[in-house]
Amino acid sequence: MPLTMHVVSPSPATDFVPAVMIYRRACATAHQAQARAAEHLSTGRNERRLREVDAAVETIVLAQAACEGWIHAAYRLAGIDPPQGGWIARWQAAPQAICGPNARDLDTKTVEILGWLSRWRNYLVHDDAQARERLHQYIAPGSEVEQLTAGMATEVIERAMRPSLMPVPSWGRRRWLVCILPFSGGQRTRT
Repeated sequence: MPLTMHVVSPSPATDFVPAVMIYRRACATAHQAQARAAEHLSTGRNERRLREVDAAVETIVLAQAACEGWIHAAYRLAGIDPPQGGWIARWQAAPQAICGPNARDLDTKTVEILGWLSRWRNYLVHDDAQARERLHQYIAPGSEVEQLTAGMATEVIERAMRPSLMPVPSWGRRRWLVCILPFSGGQRTRT
């Protein structure tokens, strides 16, 4: 029997959320970090440890990009202009801006996770004195490479899977949004 390939066209551009694909790639690089760590343990080859570090770095950068992209997509899909300020401030304003004034505030743990992810990403991408100083709120100076492990890559994905950060594949058509925890308790809200 011949193999048949079906081509599925993407959703209209208005429903396309690139952050979902970026997040899936972050999950894949976390898996790669696990494989490289296992190879390093079994072979003792330092090159495998370096590849583990590479995959951990990719996971952090991609997961942060997915979180930032997701919140911008949420505002776009809601038809709302995001508030001024950085991407974390936009996450903090999102429950009331998107789901209405009765929505709960973004929980403190989610804000902490976003800050942690942002500090790591800024250190890895910019590597300037300010980025290093901000990262050192979370880790001891000089321990950066030691922290970049398969375990950390897994932790990044687990933290990004919090209900308030996990992307919903489709928010439906234009004006209907599924506001996920902790925004509105998972209830549908009409904007």
